[in-house]
Amino acid sequence: MNITNESTIWRLKCLELLYVNKGITAAQNLNIPKEGWKKLYQKQYRREINWNNGQVQTI
Repeated sequence: MNITNESTIWRLKCLELLYVNKGITAAQNLNIPKEGWKKLYQKQYRREINWNNGQVQTI
């Protein structure tokens, strides 16, 4: 099993981004639906693909 395919890692990283963005230090203070992190993951993935292809939309 490839560790990069493990959804738990990506879920935690996406939630960490949300915490930092909202200035929240404790997980219980952030109300996110159980699967709400997937949308953020998809946006981050597309952003990285666009960046690597030189198709940056905003800086």
